Amino acid sequence: MENKEMTIKFGLFGLEQHVGVILGGVEANPDLVEFVAVGSPYRKDDGRLRELSRRYGASIYEDYRDMLADGVEVLGLCTVNNEKAQVIIECIRRGVHVVTDKPLCIEMDELEAIEKALTVKKGVAISMLLTLRGSPAYIEVKRIVDKGKIGEPISIYARRAFALRPASRPKWLFDWRRSGGIIVELAVHDVDYARWLVNESVEEVRAYHGKACQEFTGEYQDHAEVLMRFENGTVAFIEANRLVPERVRSDCMLRVTGSKGTVKIEDGEVILLTEGFKGEVRDLPEPVNVFVDFVEALKTGRRPLVPTEDVLEATRITLEARASAMTQSVGSTV
Repeated sequence: MENKEMTIKFGLFGLEQHVGVILGGVEANPDLVEFVAVGSPYRKDDGRLRELSRRYGASIYEDYRDMLADGVEVLGLCTVNNEKAQVIIECIRRGVHVVTDKPLCIEMDELEAIEKALTVKKGVAISMLLTLRGSPAYIEVKRIVDKGKIGEPISIYARRAFALRPASRPKWLFDWRRSGGIIVELAVHDVDYARWLVNESVEEVRAYHGKACQEFTGEYQDHAEVLMRFENGTVAFIEANRLVPERVRSDCMLRVTGSKGTVKIEDGEVILLTEGFKGEVRDLPEPVNVFVDFVEALKTGRRPLVPTEDVLEATRITLEARASAMTQSVGSTV
């Protein structure tokens, strides 16, 4: 795909979790895609499907295979996590590009099957809604590190913490066999960001997870700690949890310590600490919708902000980390 003015036939299957990133991108960019198909395997979505069909003139499908057979070129995928792999593999087989909510899949054999499909069917691109790459504060930290303002990165601490909110979250999120678990479905954001920031391969990963709030039923983890060591010696510690008080709702932060200074994100602000500067970094870049970026990259032939190889590697690391947490052993990313 090389013509910037070309029309891409887009289909959306599933309306779970971060589907708003995709729908927001379509709404804000009317000429981005031709929204031809929408569907969901869940009856609860029937009303929203009819609404989207009326708004965009999209046909409604119950089966993703019928949607793909009718000429969809890019599929947005937002189903329950344990149901994604089979859809992605079928898309690859048919030459359909995919942008999926995270995670890509929840088992290592699923990842290997996706990778095998990609080697057989060349030219198919897979992206994922790893939205930190499009967040102004996180983009700015990346720029600061790339410019060498804090020297060589030595350590990274990232926290992604939210309230549990069992009454308002989907029930499948509280079954790790369907969600993939907190490392795979939540910590993946910061695992990917750390890789993007350091731009090095992960040499070793160790992780722990558990369930602290025993009053809520379900087989899930509400906290996890992931330790990654990169080939250049940088170490990242990632904390993911759903233990934040309900009235607080979220508590996320990032701190990158370098050989010549520190840069951090607190309460959405970027703070830089070096010999020559101490304070808030203002004039942050504009946000980037990673779905919009992916489609525009397909049109122009450029590299997207979240490319296929990074999606595969972030998925691999989180699956290795979950295996480490389950066995309390060190996982290898090789």
